[in-house]
Amino acid sequence: MKEISRYIFIIFLSCSALITHAQNEWVKVYGDTRKNVVRTLIETYDGGYLLGGHIKYQDGSMKEGLLIKTDINGEILWEKIIGTEADIGTDGTFIYQTFDGGYILSSATSKFGGIDVMLMKLNACGEKEWNKIFISPELPQFPAEVIQMPDSSYLMMLSYWGNDLANERIWLFKVSQEGDIIWKKVYANWTSGTNAEEGYHLLKGNNNNYLITGAYYQYNPGEDTNARYIRPMFIKIDSLGNELWHLLWGVNDFYYGAAYESLYNSFGSIYSVGVNESPGQFEPALFKIDSSGNQLHQKDLIENAFGGATTISIFEDTTLFIGATWTDLDNTNNHVTVYKTDSLGNILIERELLQTSNSLRSSIITYDNKYLVTGSFYIDNENWDIYLWKFNHNLEYDSIYTQPRVYDSLCPYPIVSDTIDLDTTIVNLPELYEEMHRMKVRP
Repeated sequence: MKEISRYIFIIFLSCSALITHAQNEWVKVYGDTRKNVVRTLIETYDGGYLLGGHIKYQDGSMKEGLLIKTDINGEILWEKIIGTEADIGTDGTFIYQTFDGGYILSSATSKFGGIDVMLMKLNACGEKEWNKIFISPELPQFPAEVIQMPDSSYLMMLSYWGNDLANERIWLFKVSQEGDIIWKKVYANWTSGTNAEEGYHLLKGNNNNYLITGAYYQYNPGEDTNARYIRPMFIKIDSLGNELWHLLWGVNDFYYGAAYESLYNSFGSIYSVGVNESPGQFEPALFKIDSSGNQLHQKDLIENAFGGATTISIFEDTTLFIGATWTDLDNTNNHVTVYKTDSLGNILIERELLQTSNSLRSSIITYDNKYLVTGSFYIDNENWDIYLWKFNHNLEYDSIYTQPRVYDSLCPYPIVSDTIDLDTTIVNLPELYEEMHRMKVRP
């Protein structure tokens, strides 16, 4: 791995706020005249933040990938555009900070005509080290996340690989530091016939194990096995990709729904947010599971609502911060809301952020113990904007830092905003397509 020298520089943080918000409100909007969409948010080693997403065309189709790097106040330091119009678009951009201070990115791309998965490694200066696109003939594939393992290799998960509602499968790849496939695994093929499982979140746990959160279609006990219903799904695996346990939430209770994002507390219990889709309901929901994969608790966060909970963060084991987007049952008002709850999902504080559609995408508890949450929203007739909010533990706007701050950079020269092309190595996966193609599908 290329060694990158250390360079110290000082940025004097601005105390100014956006003109659309009061001086004491920690909310940033990134958009201007283009359609910005965010997918993931991380805190970087220098105490600032990095948002990954993409830019949309005016017709709504995907365009270039997007990285926005900010300081601790959310002021933009630099941004990178991933791909060009000639590359036919890059969608998503999931990001993970690597041990060397760089970044590993995954996204969907249409560069070669289909929907394929791109994996890109950037160094600490935001420069491309390598870029690979994993291609499968005929079948679309969508990335979910990529994370670095303790041995410096990477785990890349495909949310699904297959035809919509017919033989979708979750695929996990372990790849080397250079992007070469070490092993590949398929998950959630537990019942015969048509499956349509999806993996939404890949979480790194203690002892080098990992959790896949998503949705699985399963029949009801004692009913027609060809009739499938969506269930919240959880799969725990070891570092070799071997399944340790899996849970389909509430099969015997005829519970329907999906789980979007999960986290661990310090005791190894799992909290997850998603949606309750049982008959007559479509409500944001919280699930709690013990470390062995047993159901502990379920809570509908909002009654008489139509929507889902999409982000979750935990503070000192006893407090959850949950982001949800929902609509009144009469479809009159949209709500983008964050909640502070206890460990059972009982709401302690709630705060409405916007009255619009679309969803919150990612949240974290920062090093300074603040709650940071982001999403993309269609505010007017022209633009999608990325919103970034920062709150204290009482869901009050955080203060803007006004003192000079020393930023510790691993890049020996200033990082510039520019475009990173998708000149790439192609990885064909025909053997996986053939394996998928041979699976039988019941009518």
